[in-house]
Amino acid sequence: MWDNQQNLNAGVTLFNTDFKDKITEVRRCDSGDGDAQCMIGDTPYYFISDRTNVDKANMRGVEATFGWQISKDWKWNTNYTYTSSEQKSGDFQGKPLNQMPKHMVNSVLDWQATHDVSLWSRVNFRSKTSDYMSRASMAKSTPSYTFVDAGLSYQANKNLQVTGGVYNILDKTVDYDNYNTVLDGRRYTVGMTYNF
Repeated sequence: MWDNQQNLNAGVTLFNTDFKDKITEVRRCDSGDGDAQCMIGDTPYYFISDRTNVDKANMRGVEATFGWQISKDWKWNTNYTYTSSEQKSGDFQGKPLNQMPKHMVNSVLDWQATHDVSLWSRVNFRSKTSDYMSRASMAKSTPSYTFVDAGLSYQANKNLQVTGGVYNILDKTVDYDNYNTVLDGRRYTVGMTYNF
């Protein structure tokens, strides 16, 4: 970690993890974009998966952080993570672990607009991933996505703080058909904290 003791700091962390008996997911059946077609008894499901053991796997990468106090009222913090994973044994030796994005970026800009009002904005990026293993091969990867959020905090008096935020401002759709998960669309939050 480096800090100039004034307005800049930065850091780099390298990581390397060797796994033994890493648990991962194997899809036995996937309905794709249509109706639920995978059956257990008489009950249809969109997918059926098992947890399976990967005898040996490796995950390595780098995380970099950067912070800048731009001025008395403005501050910017960013972190970036690069991750590479590899199965070292089994039928999928040489392939990445499931649902592991190679790149992730998180960046936050803070502005102390007045003594009582602060505003923030945030960008989160997640690159495409290796989605999952089927019984026969590695399946499709999920696409990348970016979320943009913003919010504010108002110190109404010495005891009461009011906060609000808009998350996923661009209303990016992350749905099951494309990502095998569902994340919230645009949403709004309002909160109050009262200290006695």
